[in-house]
Amino acid sequence: MVAVRIEVAPDHTAPAHRFVALDVPGPGDVGEGGTLAVAQQPVGDAQAALDIDNSDWVFEFEYISTGTGADVHSNVNSRLEMRFGDRYIIPEAAGKRRDLTATDRGIALQDPIDAVGDPRLDVFMTAFEGGITLGDLPILSAREMHLILAEDALVNGGDFQTHINAARAWGGLGDWTPASGVAQLDMLIYERDVNLYLQMRRMSDLYRFGLQADLWQPASPAVTAPGTFWPITKAEIDANCHINPDWPESVPCEGPGGG
Repeated sequence: MVAVRIEVAPDHTAPAHRFVALDVPGPGDVGEGGTLAVAQQPVGDAQAALDIDNSDWVFEFEYISTGTGADVHSNVNSRLEMRFGDRYIIPEAAGKRRDLTATDRGIALQDPIDAVGDPRLDVFMTAFEGGITLGDLPILSAREMHLILAEDALVNGGDFQTHINAARAWGGLGDWTPASGVAQLDMLIYERDVNLYLQMRRMSDLYRFGLQADLWQPASPAVTAPGTFWPITKAEIDANCHINPDWPESVPCEGPGGG
């Protein structure tokens, strides 16, 4: 559950405060093999949010120099210990950054309708890279509300096309139609991948739709036990007598971490 306050100014002067509690679809909301099964709570919440404001709004965490920062910006932009994955970008020769001189400004993920590196990723990454060590992180958006309603339309019937194209139009992309040659479910998965990038939805979606990330190892818990989040590392298991099945009986087990 993500509880947010959305501030809307109908007359563009004085904001009206409204609260929307969004129950985001999780691993259990889609069965094995990608069978959709959307709960009604997020559907009602999504519609309520759009009833308040159907513009292209984004709710973000804002980080400032006098407060707590987000390490991910520093790790990507300054320390260069992390970068956007190969699924999404074309890296520079050194492999540390996005190659802005490459085709589509280094965006590798191709939009299935317009056949270009998705410009929405470029917009997000440009802002992210510009933040250097501090930057805002989106956690909720009108685009996600439309994608939740698009998913519900696949399950219960409804206007899938309008909702999926709302997210596309705000990004300057062409409409999806039944004649586009892209299945509705594939379009939904793609749009969630792009519009919710770095918003903590990707792993849930991979599990929900029966997919695997390109870097998952065959023996990893993500593959062998789908639905696993943040598994405890072997080093931590080995060091903790409470969860180490091979802890020697001759070694006392004391305290929360043992040993």
